[in-house]
Amino acid sequence: MNELTALALQDYHRILAVPLHARPPGEIGMWLKAKLRAGRDVLAARLRVDEASLRKRELDVLPELIEMIQQAKKANPKLDL
Repeated sequence: MNELTALALQDYHRILAVPLHARPPGEIGMWLKAKLRAGRDVLAARLRVDEASLRKRELDVLPELIEMIQQAKKANPKLDL
């Protein structure tokens, strides 16, 4: 899977790295669409990775938060937590 991901990223890089004016004039529309799709795909993948990372961090903090709530209730039983 890592190898396939690396190959896909290389393809995206090849598409995105070459400026449109370096492409043949008759192919600019095709390359523009390819650039837009490649950019969209890369950004969407990055967002998914970032979301997964944030969820993991939230779950890592949850036990600490529960402990803090329990301590606050012990210190003041009248708290509505």
